[in-house]
Amino acid sequence: MAPRRRQSGRSGLATEMAVRGVVLLIAGTDTSALTTEWAMALLVKHPEVTRKMRAEIDANVGMGRLVEESDITNLPYLQCVVKETLRLCPVGPIIPAHEAM
Repeated sequence: MAPRRRQSGRSGLATEMAVRGVVLLIAGTDTSALTTEWAMALLVKHPEVTRKMRAEIDANVGMGRLVEESDITNLPYLQCVVKETLRLCPVGPIIPAHEAM
């Protein structure tokens, strides 16, 4: 049975929109945090990958600044580490591309 919504005008709509906004914010933050946690856990278990990734970052970015978004195209190994983390530890629901008939 579907829950009944109050017909209280704009304040009900504003409350519903606020709740949706908070849910989206938390969902986006949680998935990013979980992906980072899984990546760190995997890198601790595989120090050779950590060393190779660190060497790539040092060679392309240097030690004097943080990695910026514009640097990502020059860091293919880092991109592979992120993609492999998402493949091994997906944080979102796995949705099939299509249904079998």
